[in-house]
Amino acid sequence: SGAGFPGLVLKIYRPDIRLALLDSSRKRGSFLEHLINRFGLNSTELLRGRAETYGQDARYRESYQVAVSRAVASLKVLVEYCLPLLRVGGLLICQKGPKGEAEIRDARKAMSLLGGEVSGVREINLPGVKGKRLLISIIKSQPTPGNYPRRPGMPGKRPL
Repeated sequence: SGAGFPGLVLKIYRPDIRLALLDSSRKRGSFLEHLINRFGLNSTELLRGRAETYGQDARYRESYQVAVSRAVASLKVLVEYCLPLLRVGGLLICQKGPKGEAEIRDARKAMSLLGGEVSGVREINLPGVKGKRLLISIIKSQPTPGNYPRRPGMPGKRPL
């Protein structure tokens, strides 16, 4: 959830969307719960745990239309966290820094294995932030094989 960025910002901007925030930190989860209640953000679900666990749970696996991430992990790790949660036709949008293009090249094998492909790259400028930022869009074109995501911790320790 990144302490609510960009998820809560999107929810405030578009209150009509249904939103799930996923975070493994108890402290951030409590903060997010406070914000959800304080601002009356209806149709906002807080998921406490790891992406690898939710990605193997039939209630959540391949059920989301869009996933967004910011500064979580390398792209090849992010796709293993996120693509199992997206339905076929779903979209993953990742904010990356100046090395984003290299991360795309490095993640091609993982994307292909997990059912995704880059559908766009857009350079953005963030106020007060120096350096190039990219929004990388990945479309899920095929179901993710059932053995992904791997058990918690493995995507980060042994990226595809």
